[in-house]
Amino acid sequence: MKFVLSILFSMFAVSASAAQVLTFAAEATYPPFVNIDERNQVAGFETAVIQAMCQHLSVECKFSHHPWESLIVGVKLGKFDGVYGGMEITEQRQKIVAFTQPIYHNQIGLLVNQTKISEFTPDALNHQTIGVQRGTTFERYLREEHPKRVKVKNFTTIQEALLDLKTGRVSGVLGDVPVLTQWLARQPSNDLYQLLELPQQELVFFGKGYGIAVKQGNQQLLKQLNQALLDIKNDGTYDTLYQQYFN
Repeated sequence: MKFVLSILFSMFAVSASAAQVLTFAAEATYPPFVNIDERNQVAGFETAVIQAMCQHLSVECKFSHHPWESLIVGVKLGKFDGVYGGMEITEQRQKIVAFTQPIYHNQIGLLVNQTKISEFTPDALNHQTIGVQRGTTFERYLREEHPKRVKVKNFTTIQEALLDLKTGRVSGVLGDVPVLTQWLARQPSNDLYQLLELPQQELVFFGKGYGIAVKQGNQQLLKQLNQALLDIKNDGTYDTLYQQYFN
């Protein structure tokens, strides 16, 4: 009997220990939201926010880098507790995963070679090649809203799309303003480029902002994450991190 109780106690201890670790995955080529730092660790604004949330929950969080197109599938199959990194909360995605409250309200822009595109209008976009990261809301937006006007060129990461902008193989790259701005600031001469923000009426296509996606039905984790997010906003941690990455 003591032997059986010992086994049961050990099993409970392992289970309780396992419950103290949450795993999060992102496609870490999207600075300043998520990237690989000089220590080869997953970093960035969203990572820092989630880490702060984990501290409020008194749990250990582990972060890993995976291809964008594997993230939603991975969380659905239970490979990760949550996925993030420019993950827009859209009606389409909410049909297959659950989302926390927004951790960032996104700004969308089109970074262009201004010798080819001067404004964000249907006429200016006509017959232009625009680069986007494959499988993103940016790709869906161009294909659904400008199906005959724009030639869409897909890339595995937005950094590859920006490289093609630099070499002239695309006329513009559609993405998040902070990501495009950070890339632009690193260019030795940025007079060639112009950042065009999308018209206000177009932004509804991109959802409510960025959130953490978790497996549908995991209401306990969702409630814990939402409370932790509220806590770090109330105590000033979120604002401190925001200023650190976006000031």
